[in-house]
Amino acid sequence: MAENTVEPPINLSDKDVLIAVIGLTGSGKSSFINVATQSPNKLRVGHSIQSCTDVVERADSFDLDGRRIILFDTPGFDDTNKTEREILAIITFELEKQYRKGQTLHGIIYVHRISDLRVGGLAKTYFRIFRKLCGDAFLQNVIIMTNLWSRLPSELEGRRRADELASLDDFFKPAIAQGAVMMHHMQDTVDSAHGILRQILKNRPRALSIQKEIVDQGKTITETGAGMALDEKLALLAQQYERKLKEQFEAAEEARLERDEETRNEQLEEAERIRHLLDALEEEKSNQARQYQLLQEQFAEAERNREQGMREAEERSCGETQVAQRQEAKVQRPGTAGPVGLLRIWQALSAVLGRLTVTTSAQ
Repeated sequence: MAENTVEPPINLSDKDVLIAVIGLTGSGKSSFINVATQSPNKLRVGHSIQSCTDVVERADSFDLDGRRIILFDTPGFDDTNKTEREILAIITFELEKQYRKGQTLHGIIYVHRISDLRVGGLAKTYFRIFRKLCGDAFLQNVIIMTNLWSRLPSELEGRRRADELASLDDFFKPAIAQGAVMMHHMQDTVDSAHGILRQILKNRPRALSIQKEIVDQGKTITETGAGMALDEKLALLAQQYERKLKEQFEAAEEARLERDEETRNEQLEEAERIRHLLDALEEEKSNQARQYQLLQEQFAEAERNREQGMREAEERSCGETQVAQRQEAKVQRPGTAGPVGLLRIWQALSAVLGRLTVTTSAQ
């Protein structure tokens, strides 16, 4: 879709297939969608680590095997312009909005660069967040798609890397065990893209875990599995501090029993320092919750403005149609002094005068 335009609502039928495309920045999500849709309204494509997608963007729909395919492009969690929490909030808000309207995805394509020499900690963390966002039940609707094979020295090297990725316990292996399917977009062609999409056509649409958590269970984003996975670093740090605090109190008590006041005071001072760190972590968690709440309010306001813009556009269109209909009716109404009415009057008068002339001549 073009920028600064109001996207019309989706009127779905049983033949419609909704698919989200998710992956890190630069993995080729937008390029894949452009190849699949073959639409003149191309999604923006980045050629660097800077993301060109900072919202969930709906591509033009197209037909495939008698079904209407609707693809959604999403920003990467490693987006250079937004924080991880902003990205999670953006994706979650769109999923929540769809679920409240009774719309569920037939599948998600998770795009991974096969050209990456190694899988870093961030990639593993983001995929873990993705798994929590989906939930185990939805993973059978997930395609793990390797991309950018043209950057490899050989197809054999790519297949070796793909096998390695599928075997990593802290990456793709658990998802594949839950039903996710790994496929390879080896050639950047329509046939290759449509072959991957056909794998999703047979899926039954289902809700993601985060949709049920937010809508059905009334959780905040921070309380969802994906939110907690994103904040697990803070949680692990808090656990370390709590364990350290307990050790300091135990050491202080031991010093008291040994009447070693100097050591006891040192242990209590260290315990107080750790307590302050724990308080700071709790404040950080509260700030994150407030940030999520603020983002939700901003998204809700943007959605209200979008719907208001659609209503106003529809009202303007209806008003213009009614004005045009009244003008047309006025022109065509018998007895009016419009051009058509005058012509008919003149024709009628001419006919009467003609008959009078004939009658007079006969007499």
